[in-house]
Amino acid sequence: VSAFQRTFTSTATFTKPPGYKVFCGLMWGGGASGDRTDNILLAARGGSGSGAFRFELSASVFAATETVTIGAGGAAVTGVANGNSGGTTSIGTLLTQAGATRTAGSTTGGIAPWGGGDSTATSNGVSAIYGAGAGGSTNDSNPGSAGTGGSSTVAGAGGAGGTNVNGTDGTAPGGGGGATKTGTTSGAGARGEVRIWGVI
Repeated sequence: VSAFQRTFTSTATFTKPPGYKVFCGLMWGGGASGDRTDNILLAARGGSGSGAFRFELSASVFAATETVTIGAGGAAVTGVANGNSGGTTSIGTLLTQAGATRTAGSTTGGIAPWGGGDSTATSNGVSAIYGAGAGGSTNDSNPGSAGTGGSSTVAGAGGAGGTNVNGTDGTAPGGGGGATKTGTTSGAGARGEVRIWGVI
């Protein structure tokens, strides 16, 4: 038996290797996309970053194979609309991490520092440690102002906001997309991720 770590960036099957007592890991849902207002005077909110979930489970609770489902990032917005929430990441029926919503980082599985960065209407995207960063927003009191994306120590960063340019996509795993006022499209949220390692 040797140590391993496997990273899932798309939906696939985890086949339980023999000889391990415990499986540990981290998981993120998809990040939310940013808003688009199509109005230079109206603020647009960046998408929140996904929260992180840290798990440590006995190997005995895992079936011989488990489907690992990776949540998609929220789709970019091209019309006048709020951003889209990110998809849910799961390991079979054992564990679930919800994607970020338009208004707040998911905190499923724990409080800060595990929660994702929240988006606000007047500032740069909020950063996080294990959770992902939020996308940058635009400001209604300063028509030419757009925020940068929030960062993360472990997960993905949020995309930058734009006033008359497109919002920038968040980076994986779980980063929120940047907002835009009059650009063609907001930034998309980034996909989720699962990392698993074994303890002998």
